[in-house]
Amino acid sequence: GGNAALDLQRLCDLLECRIILQPDNRIAIRRLGEGRDIPPGFTIKQTISFDPPNIPDKIRVATAPILYEWDFNLGAVVLDKDEEIKFMKSFDQVTDNALVKILPSAEGLTGWENFDAEQLLGFPEDDRKLALETAYRWYALRFPVFDHPRFSHEQLASYEHISLVERQASDQLTEIRDRAKPPILFGRFFDKDTFENTLDEPPKHLARDTKDKTIWPHGFFIDHKLGLVRLSAPAYRVVEDGANLLYQPAQLKLRISFYLKFAEDRAFRRHILERDTGGRLGTEPLTIVRNDMLAQEWFDFDANGRPVGSPKTNFAKLDQLMEGHITAIQRRFRNRRPETATHIGIVPVTLDGALHSAVYEASQSGIMTTIQRHHDRGSTFANSYDTMRQAETLRSLDSLIDKDRGKNPRRFIEFG
Repeated sequence: GGNAALDLQRLCDLLECRIILQPDNRIAIRRLGEGRDIPPGFTIKQTISFDPPNIPDKIRVATAPILYEWDFNLGAVVLDKDEEIKFMKSFDQVTDNALVKILPSAEGLTGWENFDAEQLLGFPEDDRKLALETAYRWYALRFPVFDHPRFSHEQLASYEHISLVERQASDQLTEIRDRAKPPILFGRFFDKDTFENTLDEPPKHLARDTKDKTIWPHGFFIDHKLGLVRLSAPAYRVVEDGANLLYQPAQLKLRISFYLKFAEDRAFRRHILERDTGGRLGTEPLTIVRNDMLAQEWFDFDANGRPVGSPKTNFAKLDQLMEGHITAIQRRFRNRRPETATHIGIVPVTLDGALHSAVYEASQSGIMTTIQRHHDRGSTFANSYDTMRQAETLRSLDSLIDKDRGKNPRRFIEFG
């Protein structure tokens, strides 16, 4: 759905390359700073200068915030009459009679479609509708997280420390949405097909890419604002109590990725690669943020739910891309000799990464050709390359705003 030409231009900007129209109308991509000398001609004016670079002491490339994948424990919650969301009495059992339905036998549990009508007989009639919308359907992430191998419970102390991203982690390096696996919900809940709970004990971590009976077979929605998982059908366990069966909340885990914030400044953690340039000006590192690069970390688990070795990452592959980007950035800071030459007549010029512009001027004095090498400050007749790129970027943003204005006119208010 995007503009392929603009996407290519943005990629070339990142890699310090130029897209150049050749005299034969073919398109070439050339590295900035590499190319031919000014072609010979009848020169009437030529300037050569020395432009030492102000190179930063270090160049740093940062990825998008790191995606960490984890299996979060969930706890059953309800929306109470006072409009507060509250955990049920216990994660392992429910003692409040209003949230427990006692069944006389297995035959009394007729299936999911009748669950709503029978489950909450202990509620007053006026409150039953509210209860039916949330009981056994709303589950909240439980904090602090105590079982993460890498981060302490202080670092994962509350929902405010993270930001959920609806995908599982992988080794892909850039955003390709149709390749990202969605989050999964799994655990201990009653399966009406087998008429038993999926597990006899609380759930452990699942091995990756497994097809397991404990994976929730129905839909769910993640409420990012409240840190809730809202289920399309109620999830519960059935527990024997003598001759009776009791409903209890399901014991669920949510496998999902998240961004982690630093406690000091609430900034997201990013994967960073830094190179010393040899500069000695005492400058701060030049930092380039590449939000198109996805840094990801996840764990593999054995059959007993224990992490297998160290976390897996795609950092090594990312580092290769980041090294290439730093090398491209360093090309900006080479020692160059900017040159400008004006020739009489029309001199054919093939632009490249060194020859930045050729301007042809016709006047009463004749035709002149002005050529710039390692020098792109524009002229009376043409803007510099950077100025033209800024204008193109603004035009593309205006186009996106115009499209959005057509789709969502209420989002825009016109001031006369």
